[in-house]
Amino acid sequence: MKGIILEGVTGSGKTRIFGHLQRMLTAERPSNTKIFLSEHYTERVLEHQRESGTLTSAMVLDHLQRMIGMFESLRSAKVASKFSGRGGNATVLLIVERFLLGQVALMSTSDPSSWCVSPPLVDAIAALYRRADACGLRTVVLRIAPDAMRDRVLSTRGYRNAAWCDYLASQGDDDAIVARYTALQNTMLEHCRSLEAIVQPTFTEIGADWEDDKYVAVANDLKCRFLSP
Repeated sequence: MKGIILEGVTGSGKTRIFGHLQRMLTAERPSNTKIFLSEHYTERVLEHQRESGTLTSAMVLDHLQRMIGMFESLRSAKVASKFSGRGGNATVLLIVERFLLGQVALMSTSDPSSWCVSPPLVDAIAALYRRADACGLRTVVLRIAPDAMRDRVLSTRGYRNAAWCDYLASQGDDDAIVARYTALQNTMLEHCRSLEAIVQPTFTEIGADWEDDKYVAVANDLKCRFLSP
């Protein structure tokens, strides 16, 4: 197995890079089994619980552990088969949009007490990432440059639906919106630093006024670095 976890706040290009990787891998590796798991199943399936204030760190970890369990089942099937030890077309390719860091940032920003990193919690996170590592998953954090945050976040109104625009508007004026996502990214990066020995992320800087070719280049670089045969 080989895979990438894409982490980053709104406007960092997760979904765009996710889509480019889908197209590239489908075209270049048609015979490989591919799993593209979007944020709808990694994070947004828990959205209603987070919004109601009932989501806990234990619930997030349980959800992600069950997700890793799906990948482990595929890995076990291969190990028990004649394809054990083989690469090539027998390699499963995984692209996961959001994982733990986005969840932590969202919960901690709205309620700092919801994710207090204690020794037992660190042990649970370490166990989760060991399992992810065994499945070949590497964490990539898309980090928006500070001077690009306003452009990247506010530009989402130009390509997302009306419901998203209404959601942004509910957070206040443009300055309030930018401040919120700056705080989210800072919280995510703070947790990256505190968990660096466990998560071991690769950072990719996202600039302002990027055209699609820049995101294509990032996707191609990630593909070559982490998903090459």
